[in-house]
Amino acid sequence: MGMTRVPLLLLATAALLAAGAASADGRTTAKPSLKLVKRTPLQVQGLGFNVRERVRVTASSELANSTVRAVVRTTARGTFSARLGRWNRCEAVTVKAVGAKGDRATLVVRAPPPIDVPCWGI
Repeated sequence: MGMTRVPLLLLATAALLAAGAASADGRTTAKPSLKLVKRTPLQVQGLGFNVRERVRVTASSELANSTVRAVVRTTARGTFSARLGRWNRCEAVTVKAVGAKGDRATLVVRAPPPIDVPCWGI
């Protein structure tokens, strides 16, 4: 029984070392992406970016002809959160995040369907 434990222990150790070496360069395994956290005020979460990377986040709307920028730093897990101000609920907002090491992600926040209050009534 002791003889089968040694190869299994060596195999498990090798797997852990390989996983550590793969992430030692500061990369996470996931592809960079953006997720909407809150529409008003606009807040997004970045996932899958390089560890402790400086990221420039830009929100823009063609309808309002305006842009809001924020610079954030990712965590040890390659995530970040950015607040990008208030936007008219009837306009689509494009959010882009560009990391200093080349990571990129885009999110288009579309206007919700006009159920309760039509956009032209505001």
